[in-house]
Amino acid sequence: MNRPEVTMILTAGEIRSRVEALSREINTWLAGQPVVAICVLKSGFVFYSDLVRCLKTPVHCEFAGMASPESLETRTGEMGLTIDCVADVAGKNVIIVDDIVSTGLTLTYLDRLFKSRQAKSVKICALATKQKKSIIPLSVDYLGFSLEDKFYVGYGMDYCGWFRELPGIGVPTI
Repeated sequence: MNRPEVTMILTAGEIRSRVEALSREINTWLAGQPVVAICVLKSGFVFYSDLVRCLKTPVHCEFAGMASPESLETRTGEMGLTIDCVADVAGKNVIIVDDIVSTGLTLTYLDRLFKSRQAKSVKICALATKQKKSIIPLSVDYLGFSLEDKFYVGYGMDYCGWFRELPGIGVPTI
């Protein structure tokens, strides 16, 4: 497969500036309290890495993998974890960090999961949302960008394994 061209829409500098602003908001919420920061794999890892390094509070880093909503038709039809967070979140502040909200299914599932595990508080931070109606209404506590309803790559997001390394975000010509 040939690697498609990409039209960039957000630069590394624009993203860095927004990540720093989000971290200031999160630092205000936490006020120095520890947090369990949970990265939604795979595409959230670059955003997560940049964000947690800007936090000014003790951070326990964790990861969660989900069956993608796109693959549900070929699977059981239900959301499910492929990698579970191993930390005990009971009585702790939790922030779930993801790249982009499209359907709302993944983050709604994780929000309910960590609340059911008796987290003290659960907040959601997403680099971006798509400007379309989610399947499930979802409140994002900390949001970087509102983007058109397109397919995006770069800054951890990929197309068939390509483009995760790009420092900005773009739209591939596929």
